[in-house]
Formats: sequence, C-alpha cells, structure tokens
Amino acid sequence: MTKQLFLFLFVASCCTGCKSISTIPPQQELVLGEASDRNYRASIRNLGPAEIKVAARDKVSNEQTQGFGLGRFGKAKVYLSEQEKITFRNSSDKPVKVKVRLKEKVEGKKIQPIDK
Repeated sequence: MTKQLFLFLFVASCCTGCKSISTIPPQQELVLGEASDRNYRASIRNLGPAEIKVAARDKVSNEQTQGFGLGRFGKAKVYLSEQEKITFRNSSDKPVKVKVRLKEKVEGKKIQPIDK
C-alpha cells in the first residue's frame, strides 16, 4: 500500500510541472527561460492588482516574437520555442503577483528593471 501511494504521489508531481507564484515589483520585469534548451508551455495567471505585459522574446536579438496584455485575474497559455524566453512586465506603480505553471523545468529566472 505504501509503495502504491508513493508511486501515485510521484506520478502526480511529475504531471503538474513546475509551478510558482512570483511578485514583480513596480517598474520591473520577470524573465524566465533564458537558459532553457527545449520547447515549453507556460500557463499564466495574473493575480492582480494591475495589468502585466507578457512577451516572448528571441534570446539572441531580444526582439518580441509574440505578446499581449494580461488584465487583473486574466489567464493565458503561451507556447515557446527553445530560442525564446518569456518576460512579464509590470509598468504600474504597485507590485503584481503572477502565477506561472511550466510544462517543463525551465532554467533561468530573474527580475530586472524595465528597459526604456
């Protein structure tokens, strides 16, 4: 019985992927996937209180390949290639929380000031 429970918990944890809630300070952006070497999917939820800008960017040129605004409590799924990273930009004057669930483990996460 213990082995079956352990196996069930292991399989369940593998299926859920990597999930985290991050706080993005005002006038900052969260960058994920800079060191990723495979395609991945990100399920995103803005936990408020302000809109965030979500953008997939080429890792080499930093040019935006896809992007959109995500309002308060908005949800979205983004599919990224191994050549892309994803950024979450908080242009407001309040901290914003974002919940991100990644289908694969993705290397590289940082918070940085918004490039003007």
